[in-house]
Amino acid sequence: MYTDTHFHYQEMRKKDLSHAFIHTLFSEGDLRLGIDIGIRGHLDFAERLQAMGDLENVHFTVGFHPSQTGSISPDQAADSIASLLSHSRVKAVGEIGMDFHWDFGTTDEQSALCIAQIEAANMAGLPVIIHNRQATEPLLRLLLQHPPRAGGIMHCFEGSWEQAAAFLDLGMHISFAGNMTFKRNQEIRETLARIPMDRLLLETDSPYLTPEPKRGRPNHPGRICHIYQRAAGLRGLETAELADQVYRNTTELFAL
Repeated sequence: MYTDTHFHYQEMRKKDLSHAFIHTLFSEGDLRLGIDIGIRGHLDFAERLQAMGDLENVHFTVGFHPSQTGSISPDQAADSIASLLSHSRVKAVGEIGMDFHWDFGTTDEQSALCIAQIEAANMAGLPVIIHNRQATEPLLRLLLQHPPRAGGIMHCFEGSWEQAAAFLDLGMHISFAGNMTFKRNQEIRETLARIPMDRLLLETDSPYLTPEPKRGRPNHPGRICHIYQRAAGLRGLETAELADQVYRNTTELFAL
């Protein structure tokens, strides 16, 4: 039974994956636990909760993704999510962070939005889910100056071991997605093989980053088996053994 620490219900629906299909993955499939990740803060939480909230093995995060920089002020973002962080099904703040692959805003603008949400997470005693795309150095500086007190996850990690080690030193967990199965991504696999077992997480980031051998189609949590099988091989473990470890890591981080 697998744990998917990062999927986006609403984005899967936009890719024409039906509600019934997604729901069934967690009610009847091989998924033991899942975390539905927010990207639009309070704006989409009620819909997500209504869609998947009847599943006891699905939990939620709320946060404003870097793509929302400029659409809401840092203070407004923090205030709006603060009212949701006491909800029993909300387990973290995220997806937040920085992204310089796309033109989402300046370093200062993206930093301000991220910091405000880290502070909200700290007040609530919750971990954070960090998005990092071409922003490793500014994110390291930001997290050093504004440390998440309950830790968190560097989601969809695609950097070197040296970069991973720097985030581990800050108390973060490292999560790997379907891109670790891509042929060109040997460095990611080498990094995954060195992560301490108690800090290792796996995710689909559905509907994105569909793993081999299913590339070219929208991703969904049911495809996480391919990620576990590849990761287990890299670690010299049985898939079930790795699945149990990731489940333990997830329940401990999110206090489930």
